[in-house]
Amino acid sequence: MRLLRVQASAVVPAPAATIYGLIANYHEGHPSILPPQYFENLVVEEGGVGAGTRISFTMNAYGSRTRSRARVTEPEPGRVLVETVVDTGIVSRFTVEPLAEDSTSVTIETEYPSRGLRGWLESFVVPAYLKKVYAAELELLSRRAAALDWRPAMTVRSSTTAEQRLKELGIELPAPPEPFGAYMESVQTGNLLFLSGMLPTEGRSAKIVGRVGAELDVEAGRKAARLAALNVLAVARKHLQSLDRVTRVVRLGVSVATAGDVRDQPKVADAASELLQDVFGKDKSPCRLVYGVASLPLGTPVELEVIFEVGT
Repeated sequence: MRLLRVQASAVVPAPAATIYGLIANYHEGHPSILPPQYFENLVVEEGGVGAGTRISFTMNAYGSRTRSRARVTEPEPGRVLVETVVDTGIVSRFTVEPLAEDSTSVTIETEYPSRGLRGWLESFVVPAYLKKVYAAELELLSRRAAALDWRPAMTVRSSTTAEQRLKELGIELPAPPEPFGAYMESVQTGNLLFLSGMLPTEGRSAKIVGRVGAELDVEAGRKAARLAALNVLAVARKHLQSLDRVTRVVRLGVSVATAGDVRDQPKVADAASELLQDVFGKDKSPCRLVYGVASLPLGTPVELEVIFEVGT
């Protein structure tokens, strides 16, 4: 078996967060960018926004109609969304990259399992067909983005709540991490909420391990910082019931495990700062301390320490 890979890209005239929000919303946004000559009857079976969504749809190809079911994951929430067809293993990846405040690069890529003689024949037909599908899909996405009234929405962003921003960004928070020792993940005293060190973990294990400058580069460190920040938000929401209760991010401490003469710790830390700004707004940005350290728990590259000010 081999994998056929087909991709297409386009520059779309809207902010990356707006575009990703469209793609990740399977109730309204995503159906509006599906070319009707190729897709019919998209049904949301579970979820509906981002990771955890399950859908079914009909695809028209060369006169035949095939009903498929797919599940949605977000390897990089806000940047990469993946659809995996359950019965065939076909994987379609949507990657959103900001170019400017009002300009975004969108890439659609599909990996298609190819087997035997039929697979050999498909290798000549499927790529050309999928490129037509992608071209039509990207054209609809561009039209939908151009029609959106996103500029006024940006100007009143400060009045949007944290929970609403999460939905706009298409971010579904992970399950809050459980303590790895004899401590509490969060403690509130008065109007201050203190969080224990947050790591880039999923479940009971580290998702990313290594040191920046040795096993990992800066970009991998940034991914770890963002994942740790998602865990921060998950723990805060569990404690407060709603992130709308956060009135200020008071302090952000970022420890980065490094090796050698690494001086890019602030770039790694920015990934966490940027996510917090996206959710709470720049007006609630914290003071920040960034450290380079020899090692961190579980072998992870990043640990975050956060203090929130909260209201009633």
